[in-house]
Amino acid sequence: MKFNKNAFQSINDRKYRNWDGYSLIYTHPFLEKIVNKIDLNKIEVVFDIGSRDCCQALEFSDWFPETQIYAFEPIPQSAEWCKKAIEGRNNIKFFDYAVSQTDGTIDFYEITNGNIGASSMLKKNDKHHYGSQYQQKKISINSIKAKTFIEKNNINKVDLIWMDVQGAEIDVLSSFENHLNNVKAIHTEVGLSEIYEKSTIKNELIEFMEKRNFSVDHVISNNEGVEQDIVFINQKL
Repeated sequence: MKFNKNAFQSINDRKYRNWDGYSLIYTHPFLEKIVNKIDLNKIEVVFDIGSRDCCQALEFSDWFPETQIYAFEPIPQSAEWCKKAIEGRNNIKFFDYAVSQTDGTIDFYEITNGNIGASSMLKKNDKHHYGSQYQQKKISINSIKAKTFIEKNNINKVDLIWMDVQGAEIDVLSSFENHLNNVKAIHTEVGLSEIYEKSTIKNELIEFMEKRNFSVDHVISNNEGVEQDIVFINQKL
């Protein structure tokens, strides 16, 4: 499972295209920070949850050409983009459903007036200056618990999680149950306040993760004081 450390030279080494053009290599600062803390040559499985356009799944495929990448994106329009984007990538498997604490169908709120990646399992918070700008359309999507998926597919362990789930962070991570114990590192976006109704906020997520022996390794970015990208490291591993 050799780590290809020369896959990208920097975050600006653009290669994969999303709706807005060619995307930054967002996985670069994540791996750059953890390379001396985790043996990246032993990464066997990566989950990309809330993939939107599969750009990060493709990046992980380049970083880890022998590793199995599982990408999840439930919105039909995004799912079709993802399927086309990963054609020919044998180490990426794509699934057009959400990861949550529900096995079955759930309500989902698709953004119709901007970044479709801001769609969520949660309703927008009209009292939030950022969330109130969204226009949402309720749709029904397929969902699966991470625990169910892992055991159904005979996955030994998940090593890395890359996650962008728009306020549903604790819901998604809770669905791993005991399988979260084997995860080495997690990169996730999280809100600093409730952009969506009853969405996870930063302090809640840190408390949740610390109870499970994960610590904050670093904060990568800050989006206008609204959201941050946080990396957690499993202290037991």
